[in-house]
Amino acid sequence: MIFSPMVMNHQTSNITGTTCKLDIFGDGSCIAVYNFDGNVNDLSGNYNGTWIGTEQYDTGVYNQSAKFVTSDDGVLIDTLPTIEDFTISSWVKWDGSNAKMPIYLKGDNNDIFLYWVDGNIYKYYETDSYVDNNKGTTDWQFIVIKYSSDDSLFTMSLDANYSETMSSNKVIGSNPILKLGYSYKDTYRFGGLIDQVRIFNRALTDTEIEELYNETACT
Repeated sequence: MIFSPMVMNHQTSNITGTTCKLDIFGDGSCIAVYNFDGNVNDLSGNYNGTWIGTEQYDTGVYNQSAKFVTSDDGVLIDTLPTIEDFTISSWVKWDGSNAKMPIYLKGDNNDIFLYWVDGNIYKYYETDSYVDNNKGTTDWQFIVIKYSSDDSLFTMSLDANYSETMSSNKVIGSNPILKLGYSYKDTYRFGGLIDQVRIFNRALTDTEIEELYNETACT
């Protein structure tokens, strides 16, 4: 498998009023958006999430964000369509606690894990392989995961100045389940905030990822 990260630190945006827009690129590729402005609903209305544990919100990058505090907190999204090529973008703010998992994506053919462990170590784990990166901070970070079947490349964006890529034929496949803030066995729980999660049915370009990074809140 190939893996490729890029986490960006939030700066002033040049794009205005797009966070409440589903079809941000005008091609129908964005199938779901979770603003977490007082609920875990999808802007499209098709793939609403469900809170597991105590439902809480706090100040986000734009408006509000989902807040994960207790060992029971999480958001389950289990109605997504089959995922082959895809991109998932999000803003994440870790609270500094250990062994916590912000994103877990499970399908018939593959699992994707994203979590911080033991002192700001950012770790990616997928079935029989993993990559450790000392990139975790307690600042807001923009994280993007994407997979392209055209070149069998799996990419994670962790830093504007840092990138890794891994080749893989292990796509997520049918019946995907996305969990935010907890893992497949409900063992690891995330402490912190998650904001503005977008799911696309294709692999975005680097330019499009920059556009997502630079978007601003709707007025």
